[in-house]
Amino acid sequence: MMLSKETGYVVRLLVYLREQDAPVPVREVARVLGIPPSFLAKLVQRAARRGWVITRKGPGGGMMLGVNPSELRLMEIVETLEGRVLEQCVLGLPECGGENPCPLHDQWMPVRDAMLGLFSRTTVSDLKGETLPGMKEKDQTSHKKEDSP
Repeated sequence: MMLSKETGYVVRLLVYLREQDAPVPVREVARVLGIPPSFLAKLVQRAARRGWVITRKGPGGGMMLGVNPSELRLMEIVETLEGRVLEQCVLGLPECGGENPCPLHDQWMPVRDAMLGLFSRTTVSDLKGETLPGMKEKDQTSHKKEDSP
């Protein structure tokens, strides 16, 4: 089971915005994270509707994180963007369950339970930002928060 590209992009966006202290233009975020600008703009709209991102128009505008990153769990992001995908059969069989298991059911259940636990307890603030493309460069953007001494 893989998460969609959309979900991966939104998680990367939120982790990136977590590190910024001023609004960042969509074009700049697209460049730094390697996300197509038009696709990113659609994702930002969706994230803004959920309150995850705040957008500002005009000079000095852009986007900022709209939530406390320690309160936004990966499970909320995944279920919002993909539905309850982790509770579905790994082989996509609609009738799979305890009474009618698919060939991978018994092997998938412990993996699924571990993923549900991981996504339920992990927040955006738990994720490492320095592993994102562009985040290793100290001066890649004027919006980046400075490390405290």
